[in-house]
Amino acid sequence: MSSATHWDIIVVGGGPAGLSAAMVAAKRPGTRVLVFEREEAAGGIPRHCDHTGWGLRDLRWSYSGPSYARRLTKLAVDAGVHILTDTTVRKVESSGEDRIVHTVSPRGIQSYTASAVILATGCRESTRHSLLLPGKRPLGVFNTGTLQQFVHLKRIVPGTVAVVFGSEHVAFSAVMTLNKAGMKIAAMVEPDGYPHSFLPVSWSFERWYGFRLLLNCRIVNIHGNHRLTGITVEDTTTNRRTDLACDTLIVSGAFKPEITLAVESNLPIDPAADSVLADSFLHTERKGIFACGNVLHGAETGDIAALEGRWAGVQAGRYLDNRLSEPRRVRIECAAPIAWISPGNVIAPILDIPSFLYTMRVTRRIRNATVVARFGGETVWKKRYGTLTPHRRIAVPVHTWTLGADPGRNDMIRLSIEEAA
Repeated sequence: MSSATHWDIIVVGGGPAGLSAAMVAAKRPGTRVLVFEREEAAGGIPRHCDHTGWGLRDLRWSYSGPSYARRLTKLAVDAGVHILTDTTVRKVESSGEDRIVHTVSPRGIQSYTASAVILATGCRESTRHSLLLPGKRPLGVFNTGTLQQFVHLKRIVPGTVAVVFGSEHVAFSAVMTLNKAGMKIAAMVEPDGYPHSFLPVSWSFERWYGFRLLLNCRIVNIHGNHRLTGITVEDTTTNRRTDLACDTLIVSGAFKPEITLAVESNLPIDPAADSVLADSFLHTERKGIFACGNVLHGAETGDIAALEGRWAGVQAGRYLDNRLSEPRRVRIECAAPIAWISPGNVIAPILDIPSFLYTMRVTRRIRNATVVARFGGETVWKKRYGTLTPHRRIAVPVHTWTLGADPGRNDMIRLSIEEAA
């Protein structure tokens, strides 16, 4: 393998997390950084999300999605980062002190070596098939990402009347995209009894864009032979069924970390979060391989992913300087109704880690709950929350924890919820 294919750090994924990681890593003197991006341009999901609100936490400014993508790309390139687009990474292997990255692209099948690799492969939306939506399989059923690529990148209007399934933040992004395309939004359908986004957002969008938010409703049939003609929804509280005429159905949200590369590379996976298992330094359990952004936890906002990317870039640089000592990892075990916490490991003793790093999710809505972390029989942290809601980020201030018991022994931190009577 020629020396031209060896890099200090290779980043897989050119979205906000990957570009931010590469930018920070490249600022280390003499560091050669290469980013692989499978799409035709770097920038990730923001490239086709043409609404404002991107970059507030990392760049301290509100950008549109495409502007945010261009800005992050420019910052990375200006820092000396090399970016190869239209390139898919198939596998990452270890050989001694090197990582071998196997790729496929229009240039052919190639392999590169690096001292460290950062995975920033992001996340993916669920499809109608993974959500088990019944009915026929006509044209006109898309997820939000496909819709936004059609409208913002390809200038294609996919239909005339749409129904949006799901009510996470991304569902309302889909509403704005549909409106920009000149399409009518007939309804938003949500199986739970409350919107997964913030109540003021759903309330204002309903009135501004003129659609109905149907709570406690599920899709029981999809109609149409060649092209979608409508859907049937059922109110789960009354069993009443209603037909909604539409030629477009947007299946939104229910994001999952994109771990295909991690699985192919035999990286340890956290089964609870279905994500790459990492620690406080975003170092996986494979030496020299780091992970950041939505590959760790599904969909967070672009600026949160970017901040995680910056942290991963710093830690990868420390690894190259041999300043990332062999850690003592302590696993965090979650008790129901906590679904998962990410990263799933804590470095002991807990050092100066950022406050945004750890996030958890719950499986159901809980009011007046106290989240408690225990280690070695001692309570190391507890906090009372007014309401905990699934699908929303719950920041966990691990940086404030004190591990009073011996962190070197084979024990776990146990995270649980005490519900009010």
